[in-house]
Amino acid sequence: MRNRIQQAFDFVHAETDLCQNTKQYIAHEIQNRDLQRPAKRVPVLRYAVSMVCIVLVFVAFSTYQAYTTEVSAISIDGSASLELGINRFDRVVRVSQFDTMQVEESQLLHKNYVEAVDCVMQQEIVSDAANIPIQIGVTADSAKHGQQILACLSTESPDITTHAHCYEVSPEIAEQATQAGISMGKYKIYLQLQEQYPDLALSDISHLCMQDLMAMLYTEGEIPTSTDMQCNSNMGHHENGHRGNGMGKQYGKS
Repeated sequence: MRNRIQQAFDFVHAETDLCQNTKQYIAHEIQNRDLQRPAKRVPVLRYAVSMVCIVLVFVAFSTYQAYTTEVSAISIDGSASLELGINRFDRVVRVSQFDTMQVEESQLLHKNYVEAVDCVMQQEIVSDAANIPIQIGVTADSAKHGQQILACLSTESPDITTHAHCYEVSPEIAEQATQAGISMGKYKIYLQLQEQYPDLALSDISHLCMQDLMAMLYTEGEIPTSTDMQCNSNMGHHENGHRGNGMGKQYGKS
């Protein structure tokens, strides 16, 4: 029986063109089916989580950059000098000290600038023992912002109102002070002293505290040497009237 069936089909032959056309049709149908098959979709939840993570990273980076960027600075000069860098949120993000006395940065960093200035004054890191007001200079990214800081310092801190003199410093003077490596307050007084003493160099006054610079500004005489000075030897104990012992550099008017 099997042989008979096989023999019967031996006489069935498809034409070559028909076979070729059939193969092409089948291939075409398979290709169309693949093209019409919908692409795999990324799960909506996974995509949403990825986007949220990207946004959070961007926000965190932007916030960190904004927090650490200084937009203003406050110079505090008395028997010692230090400078506070302030961010746009009115927080201290930098503490620069210019004298031998030290203050714990942890007590100042990240505080509101009014609280930080009060902390410096209360610890007597700077002192008005010479009856000369503590000099507090302010520079900011705009004149309006600088005036706002001055107003806050003058109205929100009784110690500042009583014992300090606040003033504004231009960004140009602040930049020059930074390049000179001294506080804004000292550099401002140095420029005033240069009008009286044209030959005065920064090295001549770098060892002096603000109180001695102020005294020198309104009197004539020699510049004390670093060994003569006691304003930085003990916290808050500055001897008024040190004018040297004959070893200082004379800058009297002619």
